[in-house]
Amino acid sequence: MPMLVPTSSGIALQLQQEQLILDGRGDLVFISHAHSDHSSGAKKSKRLISSPETIDLMHSRNYADSQAMQKKLVSTADFNYELLDAGHVLGSKQLHISNGFSFTYTGDFKTKDSLTNKGAEIRQADTLLMECTYGLPYYKFPDPTDVYAEMEKWVDLQLKEGSSIIIGGYALGKAQEVIKILNDYCDVTPIVSSEIFKISNVYLKHGINLKFINETSDEAKQILKKQFVAVVPHHFANYGYAGRLSEFYGMPVRSAVATGWALGARYAVDKAFCISDHCDFPDLMEFVEQVAPERIITTHGYEKEFARELTKRGYDAQPLGNLKPKKQKLLLQY
Repeated sequence: MPMLVPTSSGIALQLQQEQLILDGRGDLVFISHAHSDHSSGAKKSKRLISSPETIDLMHSRNYADSQAMQKKLVSTADFNYELLDAGHVLGSKQLHISNGFSFTYTGDFKTKDSLTNKGAEIRQADTLLMECTYGLPYYKFPDPTDVYAEMEKWVDLQLKEGSSIIIGGYALGKAQEVIKILNDYCDVTPIVSSEIFKISNVYLKHGINLKFINETSDEAKQILKKQFVAVVPHHFANYGYAGRLSEFYGMPVRSAVATGWALGARYAVDKAFCISDHCDFPDLMEFVEQVAPERIITTHGYEKEFARELTKRGYDAQPLGNLKPKKQKLLLQY
C-alpha cells in the first residue's frame, strides 16, 4: 500500500519498494521546477524525475552541472507516472501517479496561460497535494491583459518624460514575462542583468521568443549613456537603487516591480504591477473542482486558511503542517 511519509529531507511518497522524494533530496527525487526552494536538493540526489528545461535552468543558475544532472534523469520507475505542465515557469511540472490509485503533486502552478507559459494541465486525482500561495479570498488578480496595457502606458509616459526605467521581478519566470511584455506591448528591448540574461537564454533555447540585451555587452554600454529600460532582479527594484543609478548616469530613473503581492503589499517603487506566476484564489478553487479529489493536502503560503475554506465547502482537506507526525508515523495511507 503506497503512503506519504516524513523524511529528514522532505515529504516522500512510499510506493512499494520505491520511495519518491517531492522537491527534496534522496535516492529518487521529483524536482517540479528550478526555483531554489524546490530544486536545492537535486545536486545531492542520485536519481531525478524532472523536465529537460528544469535541468537546463538549474545549470544556468549554478545549482547543478547540466551533464551530471542529465545522467541522473530517469524515464521509467517501478510505478506509473506522468509529468503534467504546471504553468508556473519554463519547465515546471506537476507529478501525476496512477497505480491503482491516483495522486497529483502540483508544485507551484498557474492554470491560466501567460505570455511565456501555457497554463497547468488538469487531471482527476484521488489525492491532491497542492500549493496555495495565494490561498485567501482576498487574492483575486486583475485581468492580465489590463495589467499589460497598464505597463505599456506607464513605460511610454516615463520615456516621453525623459526618464529611464528599471523593472524588478524574480530572475526566473517573472523577469522573462516582463521582458515579453516590454517586447510585445512596448516595442522595447530591455537591458537585463547577467543572471537574467543566462536564464533568458534557456528560454530562447526552448522556443520562447524574447529580445533582451546583456548588461555587460558593448551595446548595453552605449544605451546606458542615453535613455534605457532595464529588467533587474526583484531586490534591486527600489527607490534607493534607482536613485544611485540616477546619480551615476545623470538622468532620472523610475522604478517598478512585477509581483502578485502588489495586490495588497506596498513597495518602495514608483509603480507596482500585479503579475503573478501562481493561481489566485478563484483559480485555486476552480482547479480543485476540476480535479475532484477525495482528499486534499495544502502546502506553501496560506495552507491553513485555504484548507479551512475547502473544508467549509465540503472537501476533506488538511494543511501539510498539521500532518507532520513523530518520526516514521504515517502521514497518508491509501
